[in-house]
Amino acid sequence: MQTFSALRLGVILVYFMICTACGNPGDQPAQADDQSDTNGVATDINFIGGGTQSPDIEPEEEEYRSPTLSTDPSPTELTWLSTIEQAVRMAENDNRMKICVFFHNDECVDCPVIERDVLTDPEVISNSRYWLFVKVDTERNQERTRYYLQGAEPPAFIFLDKLGNQYKKYIGTVSVEEFVTMLTTWR
Repeated sequence: MQTFSALRLGVILVYFMICTACGNPGDQPAQADDQSDTNGVATDINFIGGGTQSPDIEPEEEEYRSPTLSTDPSPTELTWLSTIEQAVRMAENDNRMKICVFFHNDECVDCPVIERDVLTDPEVISNSRYWLFVKVDTERNQERTRYYLQGAEPPAFIFLDKLGNQYKKYIGTVSVEEFVTMLTTWR
């Protein structure tokens, strides 16, 4: 995955360099006669940008902003909320947020492995920007567990929209790549 990120960064940088080299083509002339010499050949064409500009007008530089980059800072760790209700209240205030509920218990052999290896992975954390996370202990919250898991055993992830409605469910162990895919495509 790091190779993919490096490749993406390289493509963005090349695109940025091309956009910077093109510059701003400037205003188009009102009449075609202004842009030609006595032989009818255009004399002041900006060949890189493909437009024309007057020799005494400097092109304005535009700041490039990639649409894939967000102004929100990247998180450094997952922030866990204590209840689903708290997550729903927070998500209602921010339309971008969705909720991921991790069901676990002390008897679950895979739960500590997922917490240690998957939920702390830098790629998971960097893709968690639009998610609120809640841990639910199935032993302490049996009613909620029955409602969401309907007899399934942890580890399990339930994905809720900003109103608290379930729209996806994943039961079983999960790899970093699978979880990143869930975070990026199930938004």
